[in-house]
Amino acid sequence: MRIQIFIYKNGCYFRFSNILVSRPLIINQNRIAAMTERKGRIDCHGETSPPVNYGFMEISKLEDMLDQEPRPIPNSKKGYKKDKNGKFMSNGLLLNSNGIESVASLPEFVTELFASPSNLSWIDLSHNCLTTIPDVLLSFPNLQILNLHSNRIEDLQQVEKLGQLRQLKKLSLHANPIEKQKGYFYFVLGLVPTLNTLDFSGITKGERKSAETWKKMVFGTKKKRRSDDDDY
Repeated sequence: MRIQIFIYKNGCYFRFSNILVSRPLIINQNRIAAMTERKGRIDCHGETSPPVNYGFMEISKLEDMLDQEPRPIPNSKKGYKKDKNGKFMSNGLLLNSNGIESVASLPEFVTELFASPSNLSWIDLSHNCLTTIPDVLLSFPNLQILNLHSNRIEDLQQVEKLGQLRQLKKLSLHANPIEKQKGYFYFVLGLVPTLNTLDFSGITKGERKSAETWKKMVFGTKKKRRSDDDDY
């Protein structure tokens, strides 16, 4: 059997395709390091500087991170690029695997740390304690990659706001309660049609067409119901 594996390491996902498996697969950290060194990372989309990594720091409030140094860049002696004011010259921010419950102050946090806050194109908030999709994410119009998987988001309607992010290409929402709701995949794809990847899976033409049909059926029905209610 040949399989494809995704491994999360050092803030990025690594993809290994067409792997032949004839017995239970065990991959230790040394093998991961060797494989990633050979294959290279994905979803870092050519950053001029690697994403600033505040992941795995056991911090629940963004304000507390201002007093912390980000995790060092693996296998790098130079560290993060900064401008003359000491602000990060990066378009990515990793806040994954903390205990974050709210990111209401995210715009201020980014302005404090980044040289070009409006250019932020990747935010990783996975493996936290968010119960909603934060409205403040709309403050970053150039966002292309958004990781929200493994949180506590329950309301599928929350996804609708992400349709306002016209540059969003990659979104992960799996391992949230909303994933178990009927029609989850087509609901998300229908409301955020700019996506080319959802939950680390590429979108096929057939899936996109089905999502468009689903959207017409669901939202067309809702509009008709509202119209009928108005008649009364």
